[in-house]
Amino acid sequence: MSLDQWQRARWFAILGICLVVAHSLSSPPANAAVTAANYRKKAPRFNLKDAQGSDVKLSDYKGKVVLLNFWATWCVPCRTEIPWLIELQNTYKEREFAVLGVSMDVDGWKDVRPYLIEHSLNYRVVIGDDRLMDKYSEFDALPSTFLIDRAGRIASTHIGLASQSIYQSEVLYLLGEPTSRRTSVPSMDGSRPAAAHLTSFIRNSWNRPDSGVSSARTEVYVMKLFLGFAAILVFCFPLRAGDNKEKDPDEIGNRDVSKGIN
Repeated sequence: MSLDQWQRARWFAILGICLVVAHSLSSPPANAAVTAANYRKKAPRFNLKDAQGSDVKLSDYKGKVVLLNFWATWCVPCRTEIPWLIELQNTYKEREFAVLGVSMDVDGWKDVRPYLIEHSLNYRVVIGDDRLMDKYSEFDALPSTFLIDRAGRIASTHIGLASQSIYQSEVLYLLGEPTSRRTSVPSMDGSRPAAAHLTSFIRNSWNRPDSGVSSARTEVYVMKLFLGFAAILVFCFPLRAGDNKEKDPDEIGNRDVSKGIN
């Protein structure tokens, strides 16, 4: 590749880096509130009773994405988001997703049972207690919502009222996660060439089930690959100080003559 071509490539690479950085700054990362899988903590277990007197254990939901919602009948923001939770339960219940409500009403089922009937809640509700509050010590206000992944780990926490779009986006994100984290990064075990790993990784990322989160995550991967290539081009092939100096024709002629004499 000639010097002029290298210069043009370098300038295009620098321009590309600027565009990618500008795009990153203008577009907030998708599902920024969702904790990376390696940093998620196990959700505290519990065993409580639902309205029918049946045991409800968090461990019964392993393998499902769970939206654990702490609420009360007297809490106005709680009542605001209940229709959203009903809709989420209706929409994603066939995709290994469940909403689980934990009422913190002091009078327990006396207040809660009529509310469930009046508002036709379609998900299970239990009555919380002080021990459960101690286990989930992060929340100090109602409503408080914990998104729990398929492995029973807390992936996201919302203290206070969140928006319906945030809940839906995070639920879709967790539903789209692979059941095994091993498939989320290309493993270099030597059984396949590195190019095959990378191709499979990008294909799997692009085809990840569901929603707009797949394309958003794939966009991040592509941007990282581009930035890596641009960095190699810019920093590993620097221009030498004398590369752009015009060569003296007389000097070239003298060199040729000296070669002929030798």
